[in-house]
Amino acid sequence: MAKKKSAKSTQGVKENKPGWRLAMKAATLPKNDLLIALEKLEKSAEYTSWRKSEPDSYLAHFFYLDDPENRESVQIGYYNEKKQRMTTFVVGPAGIEVQPDLEVLKREETPLLALDRGIVGFDSKTILAKADIEQADKYPRQPVFRKFFILQKLDIGQVYNVTLFTQTFKTINFKFDARSGELLKHNMGSLIQMDKGAGGL
Repeated sequence: MAKKKSAKSTQGVKENKPGWRLAMKAATLPKNDLLIALEKLEKSAEYTSWRKSEPDSYLAHFFYLDDPENRESVQIGYYNEKKQRMTTFVVGPAGIEVQPDLEVLKREETPLLALDRGIVGFDSKTILAKADIEQADKYPRQPVFRKFFILQKLDIGQVYNVTLFTQTFKTINFKFDARSGELLKHNMGSLIQMDKGAGGL
């Protein structure tokens, strides 16, 4: 009597195909809300109309505020070096809002660098979760009530510049590498001293 051939499951065949597991893993990764907002903005009529009169402005930052009124929105800033003015777009579920241009006061020796859109390694939830972990480890006695970050390019590289406000009237600042997520710098200062740079802005 001939022996029956053992049947291989379809699932098993798929799992053994080269790259199948990597493809499945990539498919489950969360979408980057910052890049989604940027794409939405640059396809919009508001951006297209503005860009015609501002050909020299360049992408300078993403700003994200984690509170109930703002966490569904992302602010994206474009800087004009000649005019020394920043145009900010608020990209949210209701559409796109163009905020009035603001003059940027900065030191001459510290130019406002263009952001590399190819180095936006983490979405807002992931980077804030990393900040929560570091805060619990390094500043455990400082309960946080509000947090925000700016994705910007500094002299140390492109970073997620995260600031946490605490119930003890302190600010905790973390700077994470925008590509690897490595913590580059951290410090704590007084909330009153933020205008002097202690908050890490």
